[in-house]
Amino acid sequence: AQFTLARGIGFWPAAFVLSCIFGLIHRANEGERWSGVVVAILIGLFFCLTLRRTGSLWFAIGFHAAWDWGETFFYSVPDSGTVWPGHLLSSSLRGPAWLTGGSVGPEGSLLCIAVITLVWAAFERGYPASSRTSSSQ
Repeated sequence: AQFTLARGIGFWPAAFVLSCIFGLIHRANEGERWSGVVVAILIGLFFCLTLRRTGSLWFAIGFHAAWDWGETFFYSVPDSGTVWPGHLLSSSLRGPAWLTGGSVGPEGSLLCIAVITLVWAAFERGYPASSRTSSSQ
């Protein structure tokens, strides 16, 4: 969908549209807050960047799967509001919802925006824009 839409309106406008849809899909999660929608939109834009830089969806798929697995089965915190049995650690979230994500989990917190910013910066260092992708943006 990204490349098809990008042919019509350009890569980054298409990325924004699809990332907003990704955010709105997350809005349907029980207890989702506006911050969680913003986080979903930002990570959607990051995934579009990884697609553009690597030419493959595998980085985004792997990152998303690792994030969800880590929340669910490693840290045992809610993942989009769902808590699953069978986890390595038994974590609990204490503090205001803007910091912990509340019932939705860490991906609904403003702290997650800082994490995305750090991951984005690390990706920029590891996969800098080539002259080919820079000129076509």
